[in-house]
Amino acid sequence: MWQAPEQRPLMLGGSIPVFGATFYTGSWFARPVQWNGLEWARVLLELDRWDKSMPWKHFAEMVTISGMNQQSTREKDYGTYTDNWEIIDDIECTGCMLAPGGIVGNVYRLTDVPDGYRTEVLRTGEERICITAAPLIGKAELKDHVLQCELRYDSGHTAHSVIMPIAEPAQVEVDGAELAKHADLGAIAEGWAYDENLGCVTVKLSFGADARRLRVIQAKPKVSRLPLPQWEFNRPNDTEGWGTTHDVKPLRVEGGRLIIEADGGDPYLSSPGIMAEAETMRGLQFRARATAPGGQVFWANEDGGFAPERSASFDLPADGPKPPEVTVPHGSAPVSLAKMAAPARTGARPSGRKPARVRAVPLLICSRMTSAPGKPAARAPFQRLLGWMAQVSAASTGVVV
Repeated sequence: MWQAPEQRPLMLGGSIPVFGATFYTGSWFARPVQWNGLEWARVLLELDRWDKSMPWKHFAEMVTISGMNQQSTREKDYGTYTDNWEIIDDIECTGCMLAPGGIVGNVYRLTDVPDGYRTEVLRTGEERICITAAPLIGKAELKDHVLQCELRYDSGHTAHSVIMPIAEPAQVEVDGAELAKHADLGAIAEGWAYDENLGCVTVKLSFGADARRLRVIQAKPKVSRLPLPQWEFNRPNDTEGWGTTHDVKPLRVEGGRLIIEADGGDPYLSSPGIMAEAETMRGLQFRARATAPGGQVFWANEDGGFAPERSASFDLPADGPKPPEVTVPHGSAPVSLAKMAAPARTGARPSGRKPARVRAVPLLICSRMTSAPGKPAARAPFQRLLGWMAQVSAASTGVVV
């Protein structure tokens, strides 16, 4: 905010840092630590879009220009800027020089150059639709179920924009002309597609010097539902995100089955991350056969990691003519084991101590989760299921969906 005439011009906009020290030893007291300020400036530019009570953009400009004035002109570290600068004695900390990404990002935003992606939320009454786009979004409005906006991007390039959650619109127009709907946007230069499960319109456009004017007719918000996670193991050598964690040999996929073979006394493996609505799914369902009975499924969510209170045990016949179907619930309720006939291609010939063979089926059990044992929630909150872990109680096998 102030520039002493005898000091370098980096003083104006030099950022007072958070309390700290470089590598716990290099003091930050009374010294600009510009990488702190550049992040602050980035947030000010977002704030300036919605609040004009202070000259936020001007403050962000000063901080960014100070960062540019701190950039090195030395050949060995040209363009980088220092971790901190002792202004009073004019001592630049050259032991830690930083890449100028924070400076460049703010310059892009100050000059309205598209970088990354942005989201605009449009509301009319209780209704809300979001536009997320790589192009810059301008003049966006939602009125009488007609969504309009302008999109601007680098000339000569193509970019995508998504609109959600939204019911399938009657028509999409660009620059006053109807835009074609196409199932495979990768096969065309421009067009739009719709995903019923996600309630998502994807628009692909090519850009020139002028902004493109987008108009979506019958743009009505939709309550979208995430698709239930499922694993089919129908691609050779593709475990679909499942991985070994402890005492398990490398996983194999053969004939639509995930094959797990224990390699120690405490075998377990983990699923990929899962995004799911807790109120629409209660548990994990799979078909499996193993050379030893018994196992346990753990799950992690926003309440915590893998723990006994977030687990359920299940029984599994050690032998049998057909793989049984197993349902493992979210909680301590008894596990359902239905000896249902499975397609022949999901079976395996058990013999001795062969590895477990598992076939996934869709998660079909949908009911409201409980917030505590014996206390059903009025409406279960949305939860991110961070993952599943399957653990077996015998050293000879592992079981996983």
